[in-house]
Amino acid sequence: MARPRAVWLGGLIIGGLLQVLPLADALFNGGEPTSSDRQSSNYGHDTIEQTTKQLHDLMEAGRIGKNLRECTASTHVGGTPADLSQAEQIRDTWRDQQLDDVILNRYEVLLSHPNTTEPSRVYLLDGGGNVKFTSALSEEGTEWQEGDELPAYLAFCPSGDIRSSELVYANYGRREDFQLLRHLGVSVRGRLVIMRYGAMFRGNKVKNAQEEGAIGAILYSDPADYGNPANVSDAYPGSFWLPDSGIQRGTVTWRDGDPLTYGYPATEDAYRDRSRPPANLPLGPCHTLSARDAHKLLSNLGGPEAPAAWRGALRTTYRLGPQLARPDWSVRLFVNNMERVMPTYNTLGFIRGSVEPDRYVVLGNHRDAWSYGSLDPCSGTATMMEMVRAFSLLKQNGWRPRRTLVFASWGSGEFGYYGATELVEEFITLIGGRTVAYLNVDLAIIYTYNLFVVATPLLQNVTAEAAKQVAAPDPSLGFSSLYDHWRSREKGDLFSYNLGSPSEHWSFYQLLGTPIVYMMWEIDYDRWNWVDFPLYHTPFETYEAMQHLDPTFAYHLALGRLWAVVGLLLADRPLLPLDVRDVRKPLRLGLDQLTAAHGDFMKAYNVSLAGLERAVAAYEEAAEQFHNVAHSGEPLSDLHMRQLNDQMVLVERSFVDPNGLLVDDQNRNAVFGTDPDHEYNGLLFPDVAETLAAARLQPHQAELWRRVHRALAAAVFVVNAAGAALREPTRFARPWEGPGGPAAGHGQGRDGGDCRLSHSEL
Repeated sequence: MARPRAVWLGGLIIGGLLQVLPLADALFNGGEPTSSDRQSSNYGHDTIEQTTKQLHDLMEAGRIGKNLRECTASTHVGGTPADLSQAEQIRDTWRDQQLDDVILNRYEVLLSHPNTTEPSRVYLLDGGGNVKFTSALSEEGTEWQEGDELPAYLAFCPSGDIRSSELVYANYGRREDFQLLRHLGVSVRGRLVIMRYGAMFRGNKVKNAQEEGAIGAILYSDPADYGNPANVSDAYPGSFWLPDSGIQRGTVTWRDGDPLTYGYPATEDAYRDRSRPPANLPLGPCHTLSARDAHKLLSNLGGPEAPAAWRGALRTTYRLGPQLARPDWSVRLFVNNMERVMPTYNTLGFIRGSVEPDRYVVLGNHRDAWSYGSLDPCSGTATMMEMVRAFSLLKQNGWRPRRTLVFASWGSGEFGYYGATELVEEFITLIGGRTVAYLNVDLAIIYTYNLFVVATPLLQNVTAEAAKQVAAPDPSLGFSSLYDHWRSREKGDLFSYNLGSPSEHWSFYQLLGTPIVYMMWEIDYDRWNWVDFPLYHTPFETYEAMQHLDPTFAYHLALGRLWAVVGLLLADRPLLPLDVRDVRKPLRLGLDQLTAAHGDFMKAYNVSLAGLERAVAAYEEAAEQFHNVAHSGEPLSDLHMRQLNDQMVLVERSFVDPNGLLVDDQNRNAVFGTDPDHEYNGLLFPDVAETLAAARLQPHQAELWRRVHRALAAAVFVVNAAGAALREPTRFARPWEGPGGPAAGHGQGRDGGDCRLSHSEL
């Protein structure tokens, strides 16, 4: 029996879906909008401004606080019954709020949990094999019991039982730290290594230790990085600083998505390659300790003293090892994790667009936490729930966006952005071709000094515009708008291009080239220099912990309003509020960085950036001409506007190299990339930068130069593609070849040709 058309199309949206509610006939391309849809299409800016104010005023700080209390009522690690229960609770809430459709979207992914019968530990043994010290399973005051929160562990550390009389202290575990150890004559090969959290992603620390030949890794939180530098006794529950019993959990995988199904969705029918260990997982055991327990190991470490910059705030002399202070003692690293293919769930809610229902604005936040998760991710989840409530009230009062709004509560994000990545992989054509933007909030609050916003260039203009329409969180500071607060306290650029892969937006901009924005409240970096907030990924991330940061939830509310208004402007403006000229800055910045870092080296080996320079210049010209046409003030038909919008969104989609990058074939964005040494950091023109860095180390290796030339050619290709997206749609010619192609452009040279746009050409 044929399925009704609306239900069939609903199953195609983002589904393979467990539950699909009936949708109206006009869900996607089929069907004429109803009269009420036409009346609420919001073509005029005045109407959109009224809707923006209504949305702004509907959101309430107290409701966010209530949501946070509910979100932190229990632990909810990905893959556990508590995580599924929260997914179902969000689904039921959104259904009660009368969203057009709400679904659970299931994937079968590889998850890593501790064996709670015999959990992982670190031991210190004397010469007779007697245990002199055993690491704690949980924090002081949160004593672990089976069936409650999970004991301390690092996800995806392979099980193993290692006993060694040699232990090396490697500071933060950065490449430069291991280089200094080699310079000092201390090798980690065949030895255990202990490193402190901070400075970089934990998975890169373990990866670096593994590449140096270590047989196992131990991570810990040093008070110098997670304690109050002014008062070591100041700690939770009296403040937001980490007590010395705090143990940071987390994943150590350094690639994203399900490890067994790279490039394909982790559905029930997926092929799972179990013939060899996944390339992104460590080969040796690793574990996590508190500062209190790490002190036991470091105070028993012998060898030379560590460099001054490596010394933390533990009350001991920091030494490098590898010998222990007592020559007959040893360290035992026992890791007992279980890896299983298990279900994880996305909760997805939809408000159907009235004019362009097949164009999506996606707003998302992951749901799972390593414990209670009041900051990560519940501050974001609580804010999103209030934002969706406000949008639902607008809808119930007759409003409907021009484009479809999609709200996403992602599953198992902490393990490697599973929910978002698997969805994108399954519906890569549908989502990639139709998503206007992805707006991501992972955690809303780290501190409340100022906004931190990472955005691809197309979304910077609209985010700044939205911030001007949001009230400042604390008027007593003298700021009237959120933008005033942000601009006054930001000494440099408002936006960062440091995209990296710290959250779910990774899959959207790396696999699809979708414009993204990622925002949170951050610290004053002139005062502190945290990588993680002090209570990060510990059971101390409770509702009460948030009371030390944002007791009235005013900062949550301001971020939620910004999130909502950006979404509204993108969903409702007939002509998307994107400025293609903003792409020029990162392209130029990337060129300048390559020249500064490698210019003399490239010149010595007769390698030129001239082709990339020409591509960037051609893009700049096309962007200026496109902007002048799109904003000429002449009336635009819906079809013409649709074409202009698609051209703008295609700019950043063009940066995706379909063949993947040389330095990491999972990443595909050839302009905005991830630093392979630090997953949380970004790189401009990543393949060019990394292949040149490799060639510098071995300049006589011909294969490395082949990789450099390939990376440069790919960068030129994607930038040229971005420029082509803005030109006359039926002109398949390079900008310097003239309107008629190579023959017609003969004699004009590389810089010849007429790239001007007109309304008739568009």
